[in-house]
Amino acid sequence: MPAGGKISIDCKIENNYLVIYFKDNGKGISQENIDHIFNPFFSTNNSGEGTGLGLYIAYNEVQKIGGAIQVESEIGSGTMFKMKFPIMEEMC
Repeated sequence: MPAGGKISIDCKIENNYLVIYFKDNGKGISQENIDHIFNPFFSTNNSGEGTGLGLYIAYNEVQKIGGAIQVESEIGSGTMFKMKFPIMEEMC
């Protein structure tokens, strides 16, 4: 969010998953780009401002443990990422 903004983080337990919500009120992500944000080396930043690997790595690591990442966004309103992590029974 180049001009500043607000990020909120919330969590809850849902169907044996820890669900964490990350929501901002930034510029949002276009539907055209949202279909690609988890692809390796995809970035809308200028050259030299990132590799485009952050969301790709996060997505794959969460998938490896049986979790999931979902994203919803609206141009001009912001973006919400929902991350689900399985709760291991031996930790309960």
